[in-house]
Amino acid sequence: MPGARSIVIVGLPFTRTIMDTVAAPALADNYQSGTERAAGDRRHTDSPPAGAERFYHGPENEMLTHEISQIACKLSRKLTLDGDRSFHLPDTRTEPRFKTAPFYFLPAMYVAGMGQLGMNCSIINPKYGPRFRVIAVTTDLELPAGMPMEEMKCPDCTTCKECTRRCPSRAIDGRYRKNVFKCSGYGCSSTCLSV
Repeated sequence: MPGARSIVIVGLPFTRTIMDTVAAPALADNYQSGTERAAGDRRHTDSPPAGAERFYHGPENEMLTHEISQIACKLSRKLTLDGDRSFHLPDTRTEPRFKTAPFYFLPAMYVAGMGQLGMNCSIINPKYGPRFRVIAVTTDLELPAGMPMEEMKCPDCTTCKECTRRCPSRAIDGRYRKNVFKCSGYGCSSTCLSV
């Protein structure tokens, strides 16, 4: 947006409440305990945890995307009614031929103080890990900037490397880099978000 001075990042975590809302409670219990066991199971460290793809592709994330889109739309409308220009950047998909997107959330999330870069090449939040969805609103209103987390709040991330070991496409190199062509070519298992 020409003249933009601020970007507001809106996010919601992928929590147990989301599971209970989307799935029947009995199924949510089974799914949750199964994924927790799979993520902690050291016997199969070379394969993705069962159900990992739900962190990215399941109906829970569709619901999160809908909810944060509603929040961003309302925020954009409020800014506009208050006389400021704003633009709600809708949920977008990566351009498959070039692996590009109209907006890169990761740097904005870092600068806003939402977390730190993890070995899985995602922002790791101290409370929710990498399991949250975000969306952006740009505005010409000058807002105070967030503060990046300087102190490592998730120190285990540098030594755990479960995301690297379990990535079925071997797209994560364990040095804070991901080969997006390998990742998307495999079909995104979301293992890096589930461990």
